[in-house]
Amino acid sequence: MCCPKGQIKLNYQPNLLNHMLKQIFGIVVITAFVLTAGLPAIAQTALVASITAPANGTTVNVGDPVTFNGSATGGTAPYSYVWTFGDATSAFGESYVKTYTATGTMTVRLTVNDHEAVEDDTTITINVVDEVTNPLTITNISVTDITKTSAIIHWTTNRPADSRVIYDTVSHPSISGASAPNYGYANSTGTSDTSPKVTEHAVSVTGLTADTQYYFRVISEE
Repeated sequence: MCCPKGQIKLNYQPNLLNHMLKQIFGIVVITAFVLTAGLPAIAQTALVASITAPANGTTVNVGDPVTFNGSATGGTAPYSYVWTFGDATSAFGESYVKTYTATGTMTVRLTVNDHEAVEDDTTITINVVDEVTNPLTITNISVTDITKTSAIIHWTTNRPADSRVIYDTVSHPSISGASAPNYGYANSTGTSDTSPKVTEHAVSVTGLTADTQYYFRVISEE
């Protein structure tokens, strides 16, 4: 007796499962196919790499540690981060602490790759100086908003630094040999502009005595 031939019958039904019925030697096997037409599309934003610290154009000293922070948006997480620091060195990671050993203008590049191997990069410039030959300097000292009991003292530094004013009713022509933090002055404001540090400083001195002459010095530290 000859074996019966296998038969295949394919039926399509709108918005339902598409069934294949196969009959072989009296055994029935059913395979289902799911229709996927009409699923909504998922929007994908572009990968964007960013250097969040330090700021573009920042000046740092040779030998001082500098923290570089990167970030990424869009694309497909997780991300990988590669840094090049402009002095033939490189590093991996979202954040990295770098110490420069030579002066110069460094172009720092951050390259980010996402999980789908999409790549984006961004750059900033860092000025590396020698603190001995390029010390922190203070210029443009001025006083504004003078009242009987207060005044605002302004100055400029050549690199970002914090801000403090020491003052007294007694003149101190020299602070040579005087001890920190007030160097012989009777009064001091609090230290401001610590994070972030600034190059344009403005400190309000309050609680002064009316009709009294005051002497002051401005202090900035990197």
